Order: sequence, then structure tokens, then C-alpha cells
Amino acid sequence: AATGYEAVVLGLRQGPQRVANLRKLADLARDFESRRLFTFHDFVVHLRRLAEQQPYEPPAQILGENENVVRLMTVHQAKGLEFPVVFVADAGRRPDNDIRNPVADPQNGLLLRDAVGSGMDEIPNHMLEEFRERSNSEQNAESLRLLYVALTRARDRLIISEGAMLQGWAKQIRNFIGDEIVAAFVKAGTEQEFIERAGVEVLLMRPETAQIPLGVSPRLDSPVDDQDGLAALVRRRLSFEPPRPQELIISPTALADFDRCPRQFHFRHELKLPEPAQDAAAAPSAEASAMGIVAHAVLERLQSDTTNEGKISELVDLLGIPAGLDFRTRAMIAADLARYAVKFVISPPSAREVPFFYHAGEALFVRGQIDALAVHGERITVRDYKYACAADQAGLYQVQMEAYALAAADAYPQSSVEAEIVFLKDGSVTVPITLPPLPQMRARILLLGRGIAAAQTSGDYSKKPPSANVCRKLRCGFVARCWSD
Repeated sequence: AATGYEAVVLGLRQGPQRVANLRKLADLARDFESRRLFTFHDFVVHLRRLAEQQPYEPPAQILGENENVVRLMTVHQAKGLEFPVVFVADAGRRPDNDIRNPVADPQNGLLLRDAVGSGMDEIPNHMLEEFRERSNSEQNAESLRLLYVALTRARDRLIISEGAMLQGWAKQIRNFIGDEIVAAFVKAGTEQEFIERAGVEVLLMRPETAQIPLGVSPRLDSPVDDQDGLAALVRRRLSFEPPRPQELIISPTALADFDRCPRQFHFRHELKLPEPAQDAAAAPSAEASAMGIVAHAVLERLQSDTTNEGKISELVDLLGIPAGLDFRTRAMIAADLARYAVKFVISPPSAREVPFFYHAGEALFVRGQIDALAVHGERITVRDYKYACAADQAGLYQVQMEAYALAAADAYPQSSVEAEIVFLKDGSVTVPITLPPLPQMRARILLLGRGIAAAQTSGDYSKKPPSANVCRKLRCGFVARCWSD
């Protein structure tokens, strides 16, 4: 930033994308350096591999998942994302077959076919054929995994185009729908037909034959060569504002931050500004954040019968050393988790790390992950873990727990829902959360969603706490940005 290089790059063609890629490169370098096991040369080799080997590393994201734009992406690049409408093109493309010669087989070493005669005819090699069969089987399995990823990127509507051939994914999709059903549709000659398969509505359609209009393509606008025209172009570009998303997909944590302070929400979740820790009371330090991440990661790996302190310590070291936690800190985390593990055996959760996505009303969708669910007959308990002390902190997470409770209520409509927070640093103290009636919780979440949409439209993210001291008690790291005293 001190060199002004980003400002120069921003003025180049596709400047915002170039700057985002630079920042992604810096993030990759920081992540590589944090491992403390590799040299600069190793990092350069890693970058070459990302650039030259498939799946290629995607460019940095400069648009949100909810922006009203069309994206061209590989299936690998779309992993973890979700869109209202998804097109999967050329599903009938012939899959790649392994025809390499020679090959390196982990079981039999280097394999190849010898050749004889002037025609260089290859002599069959049964070990090479067995390797290719295994390789093709692995590629078919990987193709099925990619097909699953491609089909599950769509939230509302999925459009699949077979293309010119009938191979690969198209054959598998036809087999799922029913080869006889598709054959009957092709023979009938109708333009389209609705069917239902496994609870999904499928519309079979024939490709439309569009008449390509003849004529000369429209001429591109001539470059601006006068000062007034250039100034008008600059003003138009600088004043451009992309349309606001028609729907809002948000996490419970972001909802809670907006409820606490709209400006804090803006800094954290929209501008994604780094949050400095000025002192212990102002904001959680980087070490405290790392401790919480490590504690949650260990809990994810614990099984219901894991009370062995040695196993817990092993997991803490495995995850805590790369995170930069010293021996004393790791021992403290292991001791806290060991105390919790005893209670964990007595009342184990029925499910861990439960993802959810639900429609809260209007254009608001809430997406997140519940730490644990405990099912007791007709009663569902939503459990959240916090690596902190319980003293007067439960109220900070009320909105977050209500959002979790709504997700559980949608998944278990016949059950009553309760919520609790387990504070791991205070002898594993469990604090029950008082939940209002479901309609009241839903109305509150929806009201927060409306507030976020209004703030995004107006650009007004006002600070909510009345003083800097209140902000410090809320552990906000942006106090200096909002208060001059």
C-alpha cells in the first residue's frame, strides 16, 4: 500500500479484478508463511502449480454471491457457492479416458507397451490395462462427485443442456430420469413435458432452433478523443452504482452484529476491515480468536466416547501448533476440553456441525451451521460452544441463538425447541437461553433483515451504542474509527 502500486493497477484494464488478485496473492503468502515450514522457493513452486495444474486456482471474487450478474465458472470454482439459477452446459460431452503410455503405477512401477515391427505395433500389457481400468474407474467416480457439485449449486432452478453428444453426465442424468421416459418423449415429438422424479419437478424440452440473423455486427463505439467526452465518461464510470441484490442471504452472526451496531456490521461483514485489538477489553486478540477456532476444531473431531485426555491433548497440539499457540495456551485448552468431555459422554449431542438454510420471510434467507443438536424425544436443544467465560455474556448471543432455534424449528416442526450456550473456559458452564415464541423470533429476524436491506440501499450505517465505553464493553475493535475521544 505504501508504494501506491494498487492505485496504479486499479487504473489498468479490469483494475478491480487485478487489485483483488493482488490481495489474494498476499493472503496466500501470509497463509504459507504462517505454517513456518516452507521457504520462499517453496511458495513460488506452489504458485506455479496453482497456475499450471487443473483444477486451476480461480481469480479472486470481486462480486458477492447475491449480485445480479451472470457468472461463467468451472465446477471446481463453484464449490461452496449457491445461486438461484444455474446452467450446466454440454452435459453430453465425452469423458476423458486414460490412454497415457507410459504410466507410473504405485503397485507395479513404470508400465508401458513395447512396440515391434516397422509399423511400431504395440504389444498388449495386461498390467497396463488393469491400471487404466482402475484409473478410468477413479475418473468416473470423480466425475460423479463433480456432477453432484454442479447439480447442487442451484437453489431454485437448474437448466441442463446435453449438447451435441450423449455421453458422460447426460447418460447418468437420463438414467436417473428414466431412459424409457426420455425415449418416449423423443418419440412423441412434443415440445416439452413435465415429469416428477424423486420429489423433483423436471421439465423435458427440445432444443430451440433459432434463426441466426444475417447482417453486419453492430460497430463498437469509437474511442473518446475529446476532453469533454472523456470527462463525461469518467463521471459516468465513477458515479455508477450496481443494483442492490433482490434478496439477502445472511448468517446468524452477521444478524447479531447488525442488531448490536449497524456500523460494526458494515465494517466487519461488508467492508471486511481488519479489527485491531487495542486492549484486552476492546476486542478479542488474534490469539483469543485462534484459541476459539482450535477449540471448535477439536470438538468437531471428538467422538462420544472420547474422554482420554491424551487424545484431546494430541488433537490440540495437532491444530494449535500451526495456529501459533504456545505450550501453556495449548495445555489450558486441553484442560478445558477435557472437563467438557466428561459432560459430553453423559449428554452427547445427536448431531454435530449441522448446516442449515431457511427462508425467514420476504426476501431474507438465513444460512449457517449449528454446533450441536440434542434430541430428547419431542424436545430439541440447540447447543452452541463459546471458548469464553460465562460472566454476563449470554445476552450478546440472543439474536444468534434465536436464528439457530428457527432453523431447528423448521427442521423439526413437531418438536419444541430450546437453546443453550456452553462456555468452555468456565468449567464448561451451560447457560440456558430464554427463547420467545417462534412468531416473535421470526418477526425479529425479519425486521433485522429489512434494516440491513434499508442500510444497503441508503448507505447509512449508524453507530448504535451511545458511548465509546459501551463499544469497548461490546468488544468492538472499531472504537477509534467511530469515537475521537
